[in-house]
Amino acid sequence: MFRFRGVKDKTKILAGEPWHFDHHVLVLRSVEGQEQPSNIFLFVTPFWVQIHGLPFNYRDSKIAMMIGKKLGVLMEVYQEEDWDMLSIMRVRVGLNLRNPLRTTLPVAAEEEEAFVVSFRYEQLPTFCFLCRRLGHGMKDCGYKSDEEIHDEGSLSYTEELRAPPFRKNFFF
Repeated sequence: MFRFRGVKDKTKILAGEPWHFDHHVLVLRSVEGQEQPSNIFLFVTPFWVQIHGLPFNYRDSKIAMMIGKKLGVLMEVYQEEDWDMLSIMRVRVGLNLRNPLRTTLPVAAEEEEAFVVSFRYEQLPTFCFLCRRLGHGMKDCGYKSDEEIHDEGSLSYTEELRAPPFRKNFFF
């Protein structure tokens, strides 16, 4: 539990999520009024997610919002003046840490052939390449069998889920 001296500090800390400690995500929630800390749901935390592979004609905030809602709780869509010129789009979503990270998503296009977008997660802490969940590595995975854990050659999830730090004008 953390206590802040002022609302400004608390707002700044919550706006900077996700925070990490020892390569693990630190889930933060604000306690309001008479709320008991033991009753607070601590499985959702915000991440910036990069959307890759969108065709040029589908790079707008409406599409980003639709995709963000499929990933988790949509919090924000990154806005840029030259939005359609970026090779990626970014959304901030509250991800349920008990669920596997999504790697791709098929998108049904209006009157056109469907396409698939892929995702990269900014500031991604320790995660398992087998089950795609945060909070543990492959050797500690309780979701997969020992046989799957030792067969590292068949991994379909790699460091590519980890996005490079986003910088304005970096992806033109």
